[in-house]
Amino acid sequence: MRFRNLAILIFICTLGIIFSGLFWLLNTNNGARWALAQVPHLSAKKISGTLMDGLRISELNWSSRSSRFTAQNLQWVLHPSHLLWGELDVVDLKIINGQLYLPKSSSKPSNLNLAWPAVPLWSRFIAIHVGPTTIEKLQVWQGQKNAFRLTSSTLKNISWNHGNIHINELLSDLSTGQLKFSAQVQMEKRSLTTTGDWIESSPAHTSLRWSAAWHGLSDNTFGGPIKLLFNQKNSLSSISSLIRIAPHQILLNSMELKNPSLSTTTTGFWKIDLPENSAGDFTIYGKLNNIVVKDIPKSVPAGPLSFKLHLHGNFNHYIGAFAMNGSPGFGGIQGNIEGSSTGLQYDYTGNMLGAKLLPAKLKIDWQPLMNVQGELRLRGLQNQRIFSTVPGQLSCNMIINDAQAAKNINGRIQLQVLP
Repeated sequence: MRFRNLAILIFICTLGIIFSGLFWLLNTNNGARWALAQVPHLSAKKISGTLMDGLRISELNWSSRSSRFTAQNLQWVLHPSHLLWGELDVVDLKIINGQLYLPKSSSKPSNLNLAWPAVPLWSRFIAIHVGPTTIEKLQVWQGQKNAFRLTSSTLKNISWNHGNIHINELLSDLSTGQLKFSAQVQMEKRSLTTTGDWIESSPAHTSLRWSAAWHGLSDNTFGGPIKLLFNQKNSLSSISSLIRIAPHQILLNSMELKNPSLSTTTTGFWKIDLPENSAGDFTIYGKLNNIVVKDIPKSVPAGPLSFKLHLHGNFNHYIGAFAMNGSPGFGGIQGNIEGSSTGLQYDYTGNMLGAKLLPAKLKIDWQPLMNVQGELRLRGLQNQRIFSTVPGQLSCNMIINDAQAAKNINGRIQLQVLP
């Protein structure tokens, strides 16, 4: 009897100590300070509040071997009782004047694999909810380069719910524009549903709206419909397609392009084969069909145009071919492409409106400044193909040389009319 009473007393005392410790940890400022002190490489100038009622941290500094995060102010409210059933619930998260320093990007090749990510089994038994969230001024540095600058951002909720990700109304003001974004991801079903808007911070208010609804297609592939709406100066264009993503391949099937300058819907197909890592060679093949441009003179028998592009290589050096063809009376051009990350050269030939296009070159450089050099060697163009009242034919050589200077592009055109 005495042993049982002693065991009960010890059990009650143990529970008392545990509950007293939890009360001290969650409801006192010293408890919060002790909890934060257990986080490696974390320091703060001032810590106010408690874990139960909310924390406010001033001059936060956290670092690891390769990264560092600082914030002038960081505050949040935690619901500790939700931890009892495996949920981490953080509300009213606020970050003011944050700085995130990341290591410089490695020059070593990185693996390229677009397979749907696998998640560990234990992650399906936990839930994390954060929101609403407010961020005022956040900069991300990669090495010495300012890679990202956020003016302000609000987020209703972001959650990981037993293998499902939910992002509800992320609204961010960036240095380049405004982003609005929502998404739902079901990891086990390989399902992704997302909608969003991007508005550029320019007088033209160029905007991009997207929507996608993807799901698993086979053991190694996923995808589904995707639609993009591009608006510039009240001119609306749209691209829709069925996308199929494999570990090292992206397919865009049933592509449709609509634009105010086109009379009909343009159709297309694109395929991108990716290498095992970023140092390998990629292959891009694509075509656009049924391109009917408005406002072409009736005397020009253009008909529906088609484009074909094939590229192989990497960003430092690639080669390929490009061809454009119209109706039999319009003709077409075809040639080879060779380029790098700073520019490309197109060697082409063909026939146009019954005239011959002798072999010529077009060279475009976009780094360090835009520069265009090209030539056109035209032989035997019947003038009446363009101007019905002008007899004779035209043969000429044309040289174009344009270069960027500050915000302007200056150049010259030389035209030599041949007998």
